Parts: sequence; C-alpha cells; structure tokens
Amino acid sequence: MPGSLPYNEEELLPLIANADKQAFAVFYNRMFPGLFHLSYKMLNSKSEAEDIVADTFVKFWKSRHQFTSLPETAAWLRRTTRNATLDLLKHQQVKSRKESEVAAISYPQEEFSVADMYAELLQEIYHQIEQLPPRGKEIFKLRYLGGFSNEEIAQKLGINNQSVRDHLARSLKTLRMEIIKKENLFSFFLVFINTK
Repeated sequence: MPGSLPYNEEELLPLIANADKQAFAVFYNRMFPGLFHLSYKMLNSKSEAEDIVADTFVKFWKSRHQFTSLPETAAWLRRTTRNATLDLLKHQQVKSRKESEVAAISYPQEEFSVADMYAELLQEIYHQIEQLPPRGKEIFKLRYLGGFSNEEIAQKLGINNQSVRDHLARSLKTLRMEIIKKENLFSFFLVFINTK
C-alpha cells in the first residue's frame, strides 16, 4: 500500500481487530479515496459510490479479526467494492428493463390502441342500442347487426319502407348524439356505420 501510516504495518490490523477506532480511522482515511474512485468511475454517482464504500467498510469492521496482512486487506476491500458496484449496476439494468416492459404495457403500440378503440366503440354502441325505444331497437338490430335491407325489414315487420327509414334515422341520430359525447370514439363510429 503506497504512502505511510502513523502505525507500522505489523500493529495496525491487530489494533483494528481490538476495536481501536483511531487506527481504524487512519486506515479508513487512507483507503477511502481509492475505493471511492473505483466505484465512482463505474457508477458516475457520488452518493451511490460513497454508500458502497461505506458498506464495504462496515463489512470489513464486522470481520476485522480475520485480516492479518495489509496488502491482502487492501485487495479484499477493492474486490468487495468492485463486486458491490457491479451488483448495483446489474440491479439498475434489471430495474430499467422492467420499467421499460411496464411502459410498453401501459403505452401499447398503435395497432393495439386501435383495436382497443374498436372494442370500446362496439361496447358503447351495443350499450346505446339497448337504450333505444323497442321498435327502433328492433329495426336497428335487423339493419346493422342482422344485415337485412330496408325492404326486407319492412316486409318482415309488416310496415312500410318509409317507416323503417324513419326509425333508422331517429336511432342513428340518438346514437350519434351519445357517441359524440365520447370524442375519441366518434370517428370510429362513423367508420362503423359507413361500412355496414
């Protein structure tokens, strides 16, 4: 370990092992800058690097009795700091990947959004159809869901063609008024009606 300490190497670690806080402080102040630089250049975060080095020294203090050689201790501190830094980087990458996956679910692709809009539109249309007056509902279902022509509906129900058109016009007006309240669905509604 470069530089000098106010303790000779033979007594420093035994003093730390015996909980000599002054000896520990000297050792900490000597080792901290190099360990901090090692972590910081990988993380580019001062606070995270400081936390990792602090945790490394906590681990060192808890197992201080096992160290007998300063070079081996310095190597252990560097290895522990590097491993903790790598673990944090891996954790951040996993977290970032999970956040990206959640974002992809929360904000789906355009095609998925269009499918959702059609599903919501159909659900709203069926709901509003059920709110129509009985005769208007029956005629609307026959025309737009059953695929019958106006003439076929008139014959089926025993009413004239004009009456069928009037019912359909009133039903469409009612549906438009309800759907137009939901601006994001209205354009899809127009497409739906025009393709029937």
